[in-house]
Amino acid sequence: RFPFPAAHEDVLAVYQHLIGPGGYQPGRVAVAGDSAGGALTVSLCADARDLGLPLPGCGMLNSVWADLAMNTPSLDDPRRNGFDIRREVVEGLCDTLLGAGGVDAKDPRHSPVYRDLTGLPPLLIQAAGRDVCHDDSIRLAASARASGVAVTLTEYADAEHIWILN
Repeated sequence: RFPFPAAHEDVLAVYQHLIGPGGYQPGRVAVAGDSAGGALTVSLCADARDLGLPLPGCGMLNSVWADLAMNTPSLDDPRRNGFDIRREVVEGLCDTLLGAGGVDAKDPRHSPVYRDLTGLPPLLIQAAGRDVCHDDSIRLAASARASGVAVTLTEYADAEHIWILN
């Protein structure tokens, strides 16, 4: 009902309300997301930057799904894709999102490994060892660091996708 880019527009509108009429100081706002929500977190920060808005204080990403083009080695790694989320599940989710019509899998709003990350606030990126999205987290952390972003990357070898919800 609310196809891409509705979620991106919604999180940006909420953030603009928080730092506008809501009265929150941008630097005291922490933005967090897991899996596709991690991509939304990065998208919000980059959209705010591109619009000249003050940035949130930080972003926190858990098991981030950062490449809908599925150029992710961990999708085919038997150590990582035999648990709660498998490649075929990711393919189905991609088909659902991209099936909204004319959506490029490498659109940086939902695939932040292809986005310019320069100037983003500090990021905490948590990667699960038994997760098909593991390498997305690693790649995103490397890209952010290469762009000058302060990144804390933590890996949890025995964790599965979005383990913090358990």
